Amino acid sequence: MYCGQIVLCVDNVLGLFVLADKYNVIDLKSSCVQYMQRHLVAPCDKCHAVLWYQYSLACSSSELQHACLNYILLNMDTVMQSACWECLDRDNLVAILRRSDLIVSSEYAILEVQFLVIHYKECSHVY
Repeated sequence: MYCGQIVLCVDNVLGLFVLADKYNVIDLKSSCVQYMQRHLVAPCDKCHAVLWYQYSLACSSSELQHACLNYILLNMDTVMQSACWECLDRDNLVAILRRSDLIVSSEYAILEVQFLVIHYKECSHVY
């Protein structure tokens, strides 16, 4: 019997967030956003900020988008070590790199990211 309750975890929150957006279940979407905001801080091997950022854009969740973007900007070194970092699309990558509030430990890290941008350009010509 459905009781209007669900246990959110890192493994199910993204799927529920997308479904809540698709079917306009506002309370569930809000709960997912709150959960995701509370669980942005994670070790680099469990970092979901980039993936959640991209889905927040697709689902028009400005609150989650802002939280994810702030986390990415303030923790760029950690985010760049995460597996989801490579999922960031080129346009968002360039937009993040252009931000004046981007924090990195060294300019060399930015150079590495610029190589990724060049790689994206080369890959786009292959298709």
